[in-house]
Amino acid sequence: MKTYVFALSVIVALSIQDVVGQEASSMFDLMKRYDQNEQNYKQLYYYNPSNMGDYSSFTISDFSLNYDKEKRDTYLLQKGSELEELRLNVNSYKKLKNNRTIWGSASYKNQLNKDIVWNNNIDLDKIGPFIMGDSVANNLKAEIYEFKGGYVKEIDRWSIGVELGYIANMAYKKRDPRPKAISSDMNFKLGAGYKITPSWKVDAFGKMHKYTQNTSIIFANQTQKAGLYQLQGLGTWNNYFSGKTFKSVYETLGLQFGLGITKKDDFYLVFTTSNDKMNKNASASITSNEGDGNKINELKSKSYEWMTAKFFNLNTSSKIAVKYQMQYIKKEGTNIYYTNNEDFLKELMRKKLYSYTDSNHRVEVLYKNEFEKSQLTLSPYWMYQSIKESVKEVNNKQNFTYNYFGINASWLQELNSQNSIEVSYHLRFRNTTDSSNQINKSQLKESIMSWIDSDYNYLKQNYIQNNITLKYSYKHSDFVPIFIALSFNQTNFSGDKTNHFMGASLGVNF
Repeated sequence: MKTYVFALSVIVALSIQDVVGQEASSMFDLMKRYDQNEQNYKQLYYYNPSNMGDYSSFTISDFSLNYDKEKRDTYLLQKGSELEELRLNVNSYKKLKNNRTIWGSASYKNQLNKDIVWNNNIDLDKIGPFIMGDSVANNLKAEIYEFKGGYVKEIDRWSIGVELGYIANMAYKKRDPRPKAISSDMNFKLGAGYKITPSWKVDAFGKMHKYTQNTSIIFANQTQKAGLYQLQGLGTWNNYFSGKTFKSVYETLGLQFGLGITKKDDFYLVFTTSNDKMNKNASASITSNEGDGNKINELKSKSYEWMTAKFFNLNTSSKIAVKYQMQYIKKEGTNIYYTNNEDFLKELMRKKLYSYTDSNHRVEVLYKNEFEKSQLTLSPYWMYQSIKESVKEVNNKQNFTYNYFGINASWLQELNSQNSIEVSYHLRFRNTTDSSNQINKSQLKESIMSWIDSDYNYLKQNYIQNNITLKYSYKHSDFVPIFIALSFNQTNFSGDKTNHFMGASLGVNF
């Protein structure tokens, strides 16, 4: 906590230093500096820290307190029926002298996730499907700390950038089974760019990240214990270690590389590839002096991503862009088997049984028009996604094919020199063009089969999602600008279920 407060204080101090000299002629002009629709559109380009010098021409910083609440009528059981979150954010991007730029962010999240089933871990997206689960619905409380900081220096035709990030997650449940989970994720990026001509640039970056999670489970009631399963995908579990191991340790080491060629404000071509390897160890003892136990699973992940974007200036105040982006993710899981002799466990064999692929293609248009006292941004898109998941030997598999259609729209309006309002609307429609589910029910317990059926019914549904955000900003001559934002989201599923989201933010801009 002390480290978090220190990092937060440093970022705020860096932001406040540049309040003087960053004055805008009106609140509207200031809010245009904070508009990040275009930066988000070409987000993959800014993933290389050597390109962050182009992120903005201004020093921009903000500090906000946020509250979110989401209530789900239909959901994935491992993610819970309701999420409540209190969040503190600070972000800063600062232009320095001598062609230098620094940036940083820090956040603290306090979460309550209700009615989680078949999941006693955290960071499900990083370790799934190899998690510890049980059939008892339980609430999970979590605290998440996140820090990020970077620096880029331009030297003649070269730009050199570095970025360091760290995420710490601590979570627990108050009812049996009572897991306590702690995770850390540290990553380091180094990038370089070279201007071939004044307009054209090539760049490259490398990233290394180290992830660790330690989850241990205790029971207050020793006479009635829920069955704990070491899950291995689509309802399968490790027969030997389930029910007798109460601690799991996950360790992941990953590398990522990227290349790009760009023409500033005109053309962007970016390619990235990554490889991760995760090991999972299980132990019957939750005490640290017993070691991490036996390795029971491996998960290898690889991915690549491609983005091509072209911008066209229609006139001095409007532009349009077209982007194609694709991503491919593949995960392969290995189960490790041991002898049944508890006095002397010995590894017998390894089987690569779990497979998961996610392939998606996205086409998106960006239109931006600046008027004298207002600004309009429109971004319609289409995305195709194919997901395939399977477990060999038991022959469990499920496949989904989706088409997404949507639009992101934003209108920024000046009310007067001290006030502005921004309305953002997001529409997303998912059409499931194909879904199939083949599960060997004879191998599953009834409670697990109910879980698999529930998740499948959620994943195969069509939905329409509407989100609207209202943001009011006020600037007084004696104070830093403040803003208030309200966000409402409703997702209507084809199965007559509706999920609701509400968010509120209060913050200041520097």
